[in-house]
Amino acid sequence: MSNNVNDDEVGQWAEFWEVCLRLLTIYPERPAGMSGDTEAKELERQLKERGGELLPMLCENDHWVVEASVGKGNWAAIPWVAFFDSRETTSAQRGVYPVIHISPEAPIGIRIGLGIAAKAYRGREDEKAASVWEELGDENRQELTQAGFLDVVSGTSERTPIGSGDRARRYDSKLQVGYRTRDEVILFLLNSEKMKDSFRTRDGKQVDPLDLALMMKVLPRLVGGSNAIRRTMIGLLGLAHGQSMNESEDAETAVKSWADADRPDAIEGATFPRTASRLCLMWERLSSEGYTSFWL
Repeated sequence: MSNNVNDDEVGQWAEFWEVCLRLLTIYPERPAGMSGDTEAKELERQLKERGGELLPMLCENDHWVVEASVGKGNWAAIPWVAFFDSRETTSAQRGVYPVIHISPEAPIGIRIGLGIAAKAYRGREDEKAASVWEELGDENRQELTQAGFLDVVSGTSERTPIGSGDRARRYDSKLQVGYRTRDEVILFLLNSEKMKDSFRTRDGKQVDPLDLALMMKVLPRLVGGSNAIRRTMIGLLGLAHGQSMNESEDAETAVKSWADADRPDAIEGATFPRTASRLCLMWERLSSEGYTSFWL
């Protein structure tokens, strides 16, 4: 694909971005089912059509084709536009291809990345990629990183969440944390932008509004003592502390450190200090009583 786009050609993207922005606007309110969602279907058609019009200035040959979807839930639950080299693949279910994700979830935006098919992925290609990567020295890897290439081999590069499709959906704990909770968090953050300086403790320390939003809007949804609740809490503890946590032992270690520090209301150094502290309190109750909730 070509990487040279002049100023005149940039203007030709306007209609394409207009469709993308319209999708970002209507997507949260669109019907759950696609059958009666006529506007979404029309935008899907426009997305594919506008993407096709961009091919001549993006690609150096006639082998490239475009596919687009508003996110029906089969393979992704957010809108996307993919560009396929027909010599390799013509389906989002196979191969590796450039893709534009239009994400209505926070952080909201339009991202360009690589799509790696989850179905019919050929293991030998994975092994070959890993082999070539291992043959590169540290100096070569550093040069690639500095040039802007992402590490998609070792799995440490940034990934764009594309939602869970119907064929790969995880009903991990069946918690009622859905669009309404998401909207409450977003509304809280939007309003907080107008009064950021007001989010301070009595001694003047700045408080992250997202930390408060997670604690007040998400944690009250955690009620019970099932294994699903435990797994969810372990994941949230890791998120709040800014580190990977996968086992109960990880949670116990975090709670012990919190208790040894005299059970502070906010854990110093955590990504979300107040959320982390409250989760420690909730995990402590879960461990001792087999049941927990935000309202102790």
